[in-house]
Formats: sequence, structure tokens, C-alpha cells
Amino acid sequence: MSKKNKEKVSPAIDLSVAGSNNKRDKIKSLKENLNKKKAILAVVLVLAVVAVTVVVFSFGSIVGLPSAVKDADFKGRLEPDSVAIDSSISQSQQKTLAKSVNAKGNVGAFDFYVNEELIIEEHTDPVLLELGNVGTNDCVLVAFLLDENNEIIYRSLGLEPGKEIRSVKLFDSVPYGIQKATLVVNGYDSESYEKIGTQTVKINLKIGVDTVEE
Repeated sequence: MSKKNKEKVSPAIDLSVAGSNNKRDKIKSLKENLNKKKAILAVVLVLAVVAVTVVVFSFGSIVGLPSAVKDADFKGRLEPDSVAIDSSISQSQQKTLAKSVNAKGNVGAFDFYVNEELIIEEHTDPVLLELGNVGTNDCVLVAFLLDENNEIIYRSLGLEPGKEIRSVKLFDSVPYGIQKATLVVNGYDSESYEKIGTQTVKINLKIGVDTVEE
């Protein structure tokens, strides 16, 4: 007897089920891509908000300054050697002091350090400002001290890198007591005298008050 070869029969494929599976896969893929895009967009928005906040926080202190201060020109007139002395500390120590200053504005354009608490008994007494232009800078600094009414009570001449102004005298009488003054420091290119930035720092100014802590 002859044996008939049995033919292998492929299982029937339900085209409707296969099509449905492909459709679900496509929808799932689209949802995953959409979620990824939403996550990326959320991160971008957060970074944008942070950036705007930093800019407003950093430069907000400059906006309200008198134009005679923030837009002041530098003509090359420097502090005499009797006022601006060579810093007695190393450049690394100068930079450490500069990092401790709570400056706002064009931070990064230049480095400086200053005494953030000024104490005198009388208006005519010298103020220990200790303003220093860090030796690694390539710019000249000019400083303005403003009282709470934004009136100029001190202005320096140009201070070269590596130089320091120890003590100064205020221009005008300031009421006795404690107030928040503002030190404004403009930086100017050492060669072209072009302004490269402005920074501000709040200064505790105490005049004729008992400084002994209870």
C-alpha cells in the first residue's frame, strides 16, 4: 500500500486580530513619545524659570541705581599711591575674600573684596573700607558708596589690580544710627577704559552707636 504524504497545514491567521495588535502597539508608542516630549518640555520650562529668576535677582539691584553711578565714565584717573596700596595678601587669599562678598550684578566680570560692616563714631572719622581689586583682574575698579536715599557719600578714583584702599572719609554727613548703605563697584577695561560691568553689595553702616553686643 502506498502512503500518502500528509501535507502540513499552516494555522489560519486572524487578520483582524493582527491588525488590532499593530494598532495598539502604535498607540502605545505614540503615548510613550508624547510623555517623553512632555517630560522634556517640563524640564525646559523649569530651567527657563530658574534662568529668569537668576537674571532678575542678579540685576535687579542695578536697575534702580542713579545713572551718574551705573553709567559713570572712567577717564584714567587713578588713586595715588598714598591711598591705594599694594595688597599684603596673596592672590589666592584675595580671591577667597572676594568669594565671601555677597555681590549682585555682573558677578564674574571681575572680583573684589570689601569690609561689609563699617563702624565709626563721628562722620569725620576715617572709615575702614578695605576695598581690594583682586590681582587676577584685568580691569580698573571705581567704587561708589550710596546711603539709603541713593545719595553718594563716597566715590573712589580708579583702583588697579592688586591694589587696596584701606580707609576713606565720607563726603557728607550721615545720620547717626544704623543703615543699609550700598557699595557700587564699576569695572573698566585697563586699556580701553570701556566699562565691563557693575556689581553691588549691601554695607552695614553704623555711626555713633554702641557696637558692643549684649
